[in-house]
Amino acid sequence: ATNNCCSSSLAAYGPDNITASPQFVDYAVGDFRLRTDSPCINRGYNLPWMDGNNDLDGRTRKDAFSGVVDMGCYEYLLRGVVFRLH
Repeated sequence: ATNNCCSSSLAAYGPDNITASPQFVDYAVGDFRLRTDSPCINRGYNLPWMDGNNDLDGRTRKDAFSGVVDMGCYEYLLRGVVFRLH
């Protein structure tokens, strides 16, 4: 079975598949990074090998805040976020 995928053709074949569009940055030119509105963000399946490993951009596989991986080969990274520590 295929699990944890984002594709309308795979929804019936395994658990945690979603049928919504993955919302890639630019599918037509092969940019499969996730947009802000992607349903694939923090919806992947964590496996032990992901600890300390990187995506295709060299970013860590697990999200630093949620501890969950994204579906796909790129982790979504918020841009322009400012953190204020007290």
